[in-house]
Amino acid sequence: GPNLMYAGHDGDLDALALAFQLSWEAPPWPGASPTPPGSALAFTVQPEEVKVEFLYPVFNGSAAIDLRSMATSPAKVDLAAVEERVKKLIRLYAGQSCIDACHGAKSI
Repeated sequence: GPNLMYAGHDGDLDALALAFQLSWEAPPWPGASPTPPGSALAFTVQPEEVKVEFLYPVFNGSAAIDLRSMATSPAKVDLAAVEERVKKLIRLYAGQSCIDACHGAKSI
């Protein structure tokens, strides 16, 4: 399927991790689901699910940057489950009227 990559600030990656309920490791970066500079989430769309990988650089002091890829946990997400989770969050924080206003514009 088509590949989509999302790169952004750490807060953007954290928001996507929440929406998709993802976590990852990125050695040698410490902590749970670290978001080092230059990191991204790569999405591969497949029928009814999406494969997700975390891409990140490892800086070793030289001009060469080692780009690594780690599977997230879970490594695949169900699109219908993500849609329901996102709608629930929108209802909680913005209200049902927000979903109603978006209903005809584009599938959430």
